[in-house]
This record gives sequence, structure tokens and C-alpha cells, in this order.
Amino acid sequence: SQEEIFRLRVGDYAKLRIPDAVVWPTDEVDVKSIVGLCEELKICLIPHGGGTNVSQATRCPSIEAEPRQIISVDMKLLNRVLWLNEE
Repeated sequence: SQEEIFRLRVGDYAKLRIPDAVVWPTDEVDVKSIVGLCEELKICLIPHGGGTNVSQATRCPSIEAEPRQIISVDMKLLNRVLWLNEE
């Protein structure tokens, strides 16, 4: 987000939390494996879609609010339509 970029530029790292890792699944099997492993290891997942972050849905919570490690799951390589509900 713009706020995070500003914090990086001015060296205000104390309140900035970024994901511990980023993964790029390419298919449903990858997603299932990632979710299963993270469930087993109690790791928090944050999906990343279009990248605008207008709703701040990809913003990492503070370490006090969420002490688990965080993995961002970048969905950009999942670019096929598997089915369409025409209703």
C-alpha cells in the first residue's frame, strides 16, 4: 500500500509487517498443498489477487493481533476459467 511504501522510505519499520513468504500456486493441487501445509503448521494465509489492495485485504495484521507466521498466496498464475455458472 502507499502507507507501507512511505514507511519504508522514511525508515519507520517498527509498525510495518510484511509476509514471511510469498508463494505462487499454478493449479488447484498447489493451492490444496499450500493450505494443507499451512493448516498443519498453523501458518496464516493471505490471498493476493489483483494487487490494488483498495480494501486493504492483503494488509498484514500486527504481530500482537496475529502472532503466527504469514504467507501471501499470489493468485496471478491461476489464470484459467475452470467453469462458469451462467445463472
